[in-house]
Amino acid sequence: MYLKDGAFYDLETSSVWEAQGNIYQYVAFDGGANNINITGTANQIFYGDATPTGGDLPPITINKTGGTLTFGTGVSTTMRIDA
Repeated sequence: MYLKDGAFYDLETSSVWEAQGNIYQYVAFDGGANNINITGTANQIFYGDATPTGGDLPPITINKTGGTLTFGTGVSTTMRIDA
């Protein structure tokens, strides 16, 4: 999943984007209100070129049943993990 320029906004606030592969966040991505649900069963990498002043994320849920989620360099956001 490539999070390029723009944001996730849908009239349905319950919309969810499923990420079952690697995720790349570009500095121009503006976040959004809809959720990204990370559900892949294989290893996944979350990486990108965001900076402290650019590149926002929408709400994210990590719900993997297998594999490892690795956060690469460049992802700049506050990360909260809810169990």
